Amino acid sequence: MGTATSKADSGTTLCASSAEVQAKHSELAAQMKNRGVDTAAMMMSAKSFDEGMQPRRYRDPPWSLPPNAVRVVALPLDDEALTDTHARNTARLALTAAEQLAAALPRGSHTWRQPAGTLHTTIYHPGVSPTARAFAPGQPAPTEHQLQQELQTVRRLATSVPINLSLVVDRLALTSSGVLLLLLKPRVPGERACVASLRAAAAAAFPHAAHKQTSGLVHLT
Repeated sequence: MGTATSKADSGTTLCASSAEVQAKHSELAAQMKNRGVDTAAMMMSAKSFDEGMQPRRYRDPPWSLPPNAVRVVALPLDDEALTDTHARNTARLALTAAEQLAAALPRGSHTWRQPAGTLHTTIYHPGVSPTARAFAPGQPAPTEHQLQQELQTVRRLATSVPINLSLVVDRLALTSSGVLLLLLKPRVPGERACVASLRAAAAAAFPHAAHKQTSGLVHLT
């Protein structure tokens, strides 16, 4: 982890400036107005959501996963044990916004809403990522030993995160693919402890992970 940490520490240029973050967020927020509904993209994004889906933590038995299973290193927003009051209040507001949007849709519309207790922003996928899975289906299931090793690596990674990593809400954005995003940004633009540097450390810690990873945005779906 020493190498991973040093890469993160030296990667201050990875931390987007406030102007870059705002430009990306503005582009996303303007999608629906400028493009309207992208039906093909909406059908594709719908495949990523499952009504019965419930995430399971690494520590929870059984220690087995099906082929193509996606694992994620994430920052939770509404976990009672891992977050503070501000984060949980933000989670409640985000879920309320989703409810209000769903209620405003035409009769007969179908929606999927994130279950309470599962809101998170993705940092890294140590194995296959959702994007990579679409291009390379049939990924083998990880072994119990691989899962144990991933858990230990993530624990070491978590202990190396500077405690001043702090995010604030920028805005909500509804994309042309019908996905509602809660967009986050660093509290202090350009600070050393940013999500980009953390992702760089995760990439160094998991050199065999999928190359196609989450975008540079920090968001909750």
